[in-house]
Amino acid sequence: MTDPRPETQPRKAARCGRPAGAKNIERPAVIERPAGCSSCGSTEREFLRIAAEEPIAGVLPAPFDHVYTHIVWRNVRCRACGQHYRLICYEHRAAGKNGGGK
Repeated sequence: MTDPRPETQPRKAARCGRPAGAKNIERPAVIERPAGCSSCGSTEREFLRIAAEEPIAGVLPAPFDHVYTHIVWRNVRCRACGQHYRLICYEHRAAGKNGGGK
């Protein structure tokens, strides 16, 4: 019995990776000190939900000197001990994206 489907041509192997001649991009390293659990000090956490988010702008005092446009409160659970706590994040959002910036 013959196969009623038409013969198909073998596919060419897909090229993986970046194009030939593309240059490496220098990316700056950013260090973030994550908040730890108040009970055990672990930084391993599970985000449960965003409790609140406000478009409040300001600057954190020295030594941080961090400009922010939004404050976000997140409910979090520690993966090590199960303690629930609220994480406060000061975020700087670029103007025009997600309603951020001043």
